[in-house]
Amino acid sequence: MLRVNNFIGFGARPAAGSAGGKSVNWQTSATSGASGSSYTFSSQALGSAASDRYVIVSVGLGANSATVSSMTIGGVSATSVVAASGGHHNASMWIANVPTGTTGDVVLTLSGSSDRATIGVWASYGLASTTAHDTGSSTARPATDTLTTLAGGFAVGYCCNQDGGTVSWTNATERFDEVQGQVSSGADATTDGSSLSITATQTSTNTNRAAVFATF
Repeated sequence: MLRVNNFIGFGARPAAGSAGGKSVNWQTSATSGASGSSYTFSSQALGSAASDRYVIVSVGLGANSATVSSMTIGGVSATSVVAASGGHHNASMWIANVPTGTTGDVVLTLSGSSDRATIGVWASYGLASTTAHDTGSSTARPATDTLTTLAGGFAVGYCCNQDGGTVSWTNATERFDEVQGQVSSGADATTDGSSLSITATQTSTNTNRAAVFATF
């Protein structure tokens, strides 16, 4: 089963950040409960087309040790930002400069088979490359990391945890919760150049869990 949730900011470009000219706008999330070594999430919202639009996609895989080996977003090859593996669950974040189209397919190719996959999609503007300023990861409960940031920048976080439940975020605005045999949750925050500690607190105590964070 493939489910798409909450098309927010569809086709609308957010205002650029006042300090660094960077902005991020959550678009949508989708989940599949099918088993496979590849997943296609069709016609996902990517935000307004622009030469400086970089689309960020978080991924959660569950029940096996497979990881994402490659991804395309709207037909553009994506770059891995950060990844973490905790037990049988894996979290990762990817980014690609996708200048055209307001929707596009997100296609995952895995290193093996997974029992499920979940994605979250953000559109960002004002970046000059796919390189993150700082990244972090956690397999703890709660998942937390302290990141260096840029003034006028932003942060994105994602976590997944087996056995469902909910996730609450500290110092970041929660954008989605998807439950498909696991709970997947994403959040983002604007940054001012000071260090930022982001925490994702899971209600599930299952040790199959992973979280990733990045600042731009």
